[in-house]
Amino acid sequence: MRVLIAVVAAAALGVAGGWLLFNALDEDGSPQETAAAWNTCTNPVEGFSIEYPAAWHTDHRAPELACLDFDPRPFEAGETDMPTAMQVSIDESPTNPVSEPAKFERVAGGLAVYGYRVPDGERQFTVYATNNAGVEFDSWKTIVDKAVGTMRFSTPGARAVDGAGVPPLQTGLPEPVARKRAQIWAAARRGEYEELASLADPEGFEYTFGGPVEGGPAAYWRRFDRERPLANLVAILELPHVRDPQSGLYVWPFAFTRNASTLSPAERKQLADALGEETVKAYEEFGSYLGYRAGIDREGDWVFYVAGD
Repeated sequence: MRVLIAVVAAAALGVAGGWLLFNALDEDGSPQETAAAWNTCTNPVEGFSIEYPAAWHTDHRAPELACLDFDPRPFEAGETDMPTAMQVSIDESPTNPVSEPAKFERVAGGLAVYGYRVPDGERQFTVYATNNAGVEFDSWKTIVDKAVGTMRFSTPGARAVDGAGVPPLQTGLPEPVARKRAQIWAAARRGEYEELASLADPEGFEYTFGGPVEGGPAAYWRRFDRERPLANLVAILELPHVRDPQSGLYVWPFAFTRNASTLSPAERKQLADALGEETVKAYEEFGSYLGYRAGIDREGDWVFYVAGD
């Protein structure tokens, strides 16, 4: 669990440095929020998302460290000892686990800490703020109160969380392949048929075993919308990939090169959760995987998205 850093800020930084989110008062004297819009920050590696004020900033040095620090002032992660306005920590084995979000407030060494402990299975998240000198601590408490209610969770590194704008991180992909995967995933998730078709390789994209269709891939996918081709595309791109030894293509899902008899119980469940039990049963009956699969070459060209034999 990340350690709370008790650092006292200079009072001048509190206002002149832009620490305050609230700079006006309502008629009853309560703080007035200057920026109503909030953004969503997603960490697919750790499997969570949280919202924060659109006027604030966040930064991280590695994907697994995303969405842990937020502040009204621009900052570079790791470049300052100053605690940020709102922080998130993750405890994989909490000593005092909670069963539902639990608020806490305490003072240690003259430093007040306010926040919540939030359970996620065996893990526990802590979202908190500290009262550094010169800051409007009550305003920060209000931000923490709201942010905790926006938290969403998923399996770390496996599936996208609600509100995510990028697919779950996958290692081992060349940059052009990772970029094209992200573009395909985003367009499919939005249901943009034409945009999705524009991402395909114009020199020979394979989308049906029956030959080209008038109107191209977009028309074909619309025709078979009842089979949820776009939803299935999103699902397989969130599953682990495999490098096809024959073609050198990066293919989703990992079952593409596997005989069904070699699947572990965990892998079978992963496929069933993503694509449905019927797809997995058909895979087991035939032996080879004939469900939806997508392939991207090393240069980042999307060369096929098909189902069947």
